[in-house]
Amino acid sequence: MKELLNRLEAIITKYELSDAVLISKIGITSDELQALRSGRSLDAVRLQLIRAFIEMLEQDIYPTKLVLTMEKILKLTEKEQAISVIGSISGAGKTLASKRYASENPLADYMYLPEITSPRYLLQLVSAKLQLPSMGLSIQQMYEQICASLANEKRLFIFDEADRLNRKMFEILRDIWQDGKGNVGIAFVGDENLMNKIKRPGTLRENLIRLMRRVKYNEIIDPLHPDDIEMVFGQNFKKHKISGKMIQHIYSKYSALGGFGSILNLTDKISKIADKTKDTPNDEMCTEAMRRLKL
Repeated sequence: MKELLNRLEAIITKYELSDAVLISKIGITSDELQALRSGRSLDAVRLQLIRAFIEMLEQDIYPTKLVLTMEKILKLTEKEQAISVIGSISGAGKTLASKRYASENPLADYMYLPEITSPRYLLQLVSAKLQLPSMGLSIQQMYEQICASLANEKRLFIFDEADRLNRKMFEILRDIWQDGKGNVGIAFVGDENLMNKIKRPGTLRENLIRLMRRVKYNEIIDPLHPDDIEMVFGQNFKKHKISGKMIQHIYSKYSALGGFGSILNLTDKISKIADKTKDTPNDEMCTEAMRRLKL
């Protein structure tokens, strides 16, 4: 427990997080945070939440083109209190980039939307991030207290898997943004067809035209770039003989087949082949590693 607390306190100092912000990001109560600091026991679920938060901020993240692009858009969305739509294929790394940005920035809140999401669940999720009560409240009451809270503080809401929202939920969030008196930015993060869902054919009412007109940043991000592959090889191999032509071939094969995650798995297999053969990673090893890689 002491080691866990020391790691958490180091993060608090580094990112200048207040207790209120900290408990909101981790998903624990002030009493549970105090219990940790006092050396009292916590249940396994709370400890796992704390460990996951610490590990998120301690781990090294590759500065891929996707990560850097998302960071830029999220910064602009937060600074300008805008609405943005960010899309890419599944497995591209959007969730990791979104979580990391929200964890590092006190005013940013990451919210994952499960497959089954309702307007009530959505407002309960936002209320929890703002540390507002929701038990026993109607949808209208939750909406009004959220808007009242946002009148007094700036926030960035990052909604992951936003393609799971329906028309009514998109409109609720647009109204929160509109009534937030310029104090809230909203980033919708989803698959590569997210903006098309917002623009889906039908009547103007069904088209979410009011939301669509207020989207300032709309970015579909490539899940992989040749520079990402060169960076990973450069960081994992002291030296290698992998040609630019092979890197381009790997990019072509995996850009839409697992994206960056596939490159990490491929790198691991190349490394094992190199260790076994006591040779420098080369094009032949890449070919063999691709043959072995099962997606």
